[in-house]
Amino acid sequence: MSIQRRLRHLERQARAQAARAGKGSPSDLFTRIDQYTAYLRGQGPRPPDPPCPPGFDPAAWENTLRLNHRLDFRFTGELREGQMTEAEYRCVAEYLQIFRSTAERSRRLARED
Repeated sequence: MSIQRRLRHLERQARAQAARAGKGSPSDLFTRIDQYTAYLRGQGPRPPDPPCPPGFDPAAWENTLRLNHRLDFRFTGELREGQMTEAEYRCVAEYLQIFRSTAERSRRLARED
């Protein structure tokens, strides 16, 4: 088998595997990012959550989605009293601190350039 034929065969296999895994085209990814950004800016509804990836523990995936929702609610101001446990609250606070630190470091590095 020539290298070109082998490459075409591997590309077909990769496309088929991506389709089975539920991965769309890159434009789908950018569309989802645009929808999510609009939601965070208050310019649209929250986009639907992605399905549990193949081979991922569904309980762990639900936990990840729950934490993502809490981060979103805290960021958009939709978080109401009693919506989070104390452990979730601490976790969200830690993530927000990491995001703030990363943003500050990025700004500092940009000023140095």
